[in-house]
Amino acid sequence: MSHIDRGGDTTCWCCPNCVGLRRIFARFFVDVSIWIIVGVPVLYLYKNSVPYRRGFFCDDDSLRYPYKENTISDDLLLLIGFALPFVVFMLNESERYRVTRKTDHVNKYLVVFLKISCAYAFGFTIIELIIQGAKPAIGRLRPHFFDVCKPDFSKIDCTKGYITDYNCTNANISDKLDRESRLSFPSGHAGFAMYSAIFTALYMEKQVTLRCSAVAKCFTQTAMVLLALMCAVTRLYDNRHHVSDIVAGCVLGAVIGFYMFKVLGEKALRSRTLHLKIPFLMRKQHHRKGEISTPTPLLSQTCSSSSTTEMNHYFIGRDGKESNLSNV
Repeated sequence: MSHIDRGGDTTCWCCPNCVGLRRIFARFFVDVSIWIIVGVPVLYLYKNSVPYRRGFFCDDDSLRYPYKENTISDDLLLLIGFALPFVVFMLNESERYRVTRKTDHVNKYLVVFLKISCAYAFGFTIIELIIQGAKPAIGRLRPHFFDVCKPDFSKIDCTKGYITDYNCTNANISDKLDRESRLSFPSGHAGFAMYSAIFTALYMEKQVTLRCSAVAKCFTQTAMVLLALMCAVTRLYDNRHHVSDIVAGCVLGAVIGFYMFKVLGEKALRSRTLHLKIPFLMRKQHHRKGEISTPTPLLSQTCSSSSTTEMNHYFIGRDGKESNLSNV
């Protein structure tokens, strides 16, 4: 950056993109800071939260189901929940760029892809913050709690009704499994799966156009919602959640997905210009041989003034012939 002194005035001379670049980095820094502020508590609650120690009734049959492994693990859910929407975003924006073939701001489709992906990821952080905060605060026991804890009923006076004074006798379980057996409400799998399906379906409704079929888009949207419901149902088969846990997770995921798309997603789709020309993302203009290219503004002004001057030197007579005023 250089400064030019003109009659005592100091003028800052810089490239035209510097102001826009500083603004982009400032917004990026603020957004990442907020993301970290929200994300760090999510990681802490997911790994180290201490659930509320809730009691039980001795005759509660909803807690007597056997322990089973997850049909859909946390890692698999995260892989599908992020890969599927990002692939949809990338393929659609790539196809829109291929169809439109704009010569100016061709990087706007990349910008839309990045913004909609960030909006989706931020919504995931929000829903996980709600779920991971509610689970330990409520401390609802999972359906396989008795099988995991194995409380000694011979030392429990079940005539008291609601039992809060008990000890787990299963020495084969880890502290992590004992903690997770008290984190039933709401269902995290159901919440994230439904959030992913609703957000992606709304994106497709707003942004995807399929001319090859009238029902293909609706079929794809419905299939994603059904996959989310199937993921939620597996939690019931795996004895990980009660029905009310799954329903609450699905409703929460749908509400957060709809809200985040309306607040952040639609705004990301509307802002289609980066206001910053990135050289390796800009397509060079190739002119055909013999084609007259559009002049620059300075050249256009020069050509316009010169052509006007030349036109003023000629007039057309009654015989239809041009005559030069300078020769008259």
